[in-house]
Amino acid sequence: MLMESDIALKGAAKVKNEVRNWIRQHRPSPGDRFMSQRELARLLDVDPMTAHKALSELTDEGVLYRVQGKGSFIGNAPREIHALNLAMALARPDLDNPVTNSNHWHIVQRVITGVMQSLKDHDTFSTIIVPPQTDPIRAEDRLQAYDAVIFTSFEEYHNIAGPILKSRKMPVIFFSDLKDADAGIKLSIGQDESVSRGISYMAENGYRRIAYIGSDQSPEKLDAYKRTLADYALPLDEKNIVLGINDQDSGARGAAILYGRGLNCDSIFVDTDFKAVGVIDYLNKQGVKVPDDVGVMGFDGMDSCINAPPYLTTVKTCHGKLIAGALDFLRQSERKKAVSHYLEIPGEVIPNKTLKVKH
Repeated sequence: MLMESDIALKGAAKVKNEVRNWIRQHRPSPGDRFMSQRELARLLDVDPMTAHKALSELTDEGVLYRVQGKGSFIGNAPREIHALNLAMALARPDLDNPVTNSNHWHIVQRVITGVMQSLKDHDTFSTIIVPPQTDPIRAEDRLQAYDAVIFTSFEEYHNIAGPILKSRKMPVIFFSDLKDADAGIKLSIGQDESVSRGISYMAENGYRRIAYIGSDQSPEKLDAYKRTLADYALPLDEKNIVLGINDQDSGARGAAILYGRGLNCDSIFVDTDFKAVGVIDYLNKQGVKVPDDVGVMGFDGMDSCINAPPYLTTVKTCHGKLIAGALDFLRQSERKKAVSHYLEIPGEVIPNKTLKVKH
């Protein structure tokens, strides 16, 4: 409830006084949402135009600020950051090298590329070598020189990122599917929804016996596969699930296991593109034609797999869009202020030549 104000005040002046009293009493944080014009008019039993005038004057005075289409908020409007000085923490300098980081180099490259493509004039970006076992205090001292620090994996860097988040001294950007994880700017490729989109695409194009090959370290993908089969009333055959295929170059091994079980499927969903290429190579060597005999879909959307043989059908994840969204959000926040935000952008199906319409 708003506090009663001086009864001598009338109209917009009285409304403004009551709003100020309410702010003093409740001490909302800058950026907290304030009630709408209609809500304020109803609460104080005043004409909506009176409430509108009061809100406009409070905005002019810096007590509130407005965001088009979203309403009124407490405090001054966040100033836009016109230049960002960003750092990306890497455990070692060769993580974007396919030879020395065969399983995850493409993700590191995508994040770096996403940052570079999202920079504006006068922005700066550095990659900083910070081994996960670095003393958290020393790491924070190094990273405080930047407007925000990007971690590709929060789990790997929890020892360092955790204390920074707790101190709330600077924004931290990291990839995580956990909406309720520690504060920070959390980015998610929406593995659950992304896989579901891929399986849905296969089902809607006539595939009915869809197998799964992938890592046992990505339970979200497997759960989404099973759930989407159920959504389409498609059979779940445990013999069509091959797990433990953790390395990017082990797709052929997964295909060999499935082939040894009789290849009782009309299509295969593979949890990364590079593994999917290995699956296709193995099947071709066994005389199994893709997609005429068995369709194959990957996951990642690697240009080298989409734009060259085997011209893979895949789910393309949106690391670049996530980074761009994070930096746009950061530009609207006060420099060096810790912020909390969750952004999820599921992948998009890229139709290509390793699946066909079976209707």
